[in-house]
Amino acid sequence: MHRKNGTHHGNAGLSAQANLGVVLEARGKYEEAARAMADAMRDAEGYLPEEHWLRASFAKVRGASLVGLNRYSEAEPLLLRALATFESRFGGTHERTQRTLEVLVRMYAAWGRPAEARRYQQRLQ
Repeated sequence: MHRKNGTHHGNAGLSAQANLGVVLEARGKYEEAARAMADAMRDAEGYLPEEHWLRASFAKVRGASLVGLNRYSEAEPLLLRALATFESRFGGTHERTQRTLEVLVRMYAAWGRPAEARRYQQRLQ
């Protein structure tokens, strides 16, 4: 796996980039997290299959970061894709699925779309 700057990334590099995004998002550094996860998502293309749960994890963290930046229309497709992958791979009660549902509820509530927020809220356990 090669990035634009010519550095080589494999599993370890991809994991490190993704972990950085997770930490930044958890600390509320949404812009930096969104960039880190965009890099991880780009690096994963051609390396992991589209439906791989790690790619869904990258999309979820990027989506959550975009929610933190009030960029809901960009976050929505990422979060919905992540949710579909997690539900298919792990089921509706799995932690990854539930955390994605929480972000969707938060996003739709902040976006002023209460019907969608309620729809996903009902699926939380």
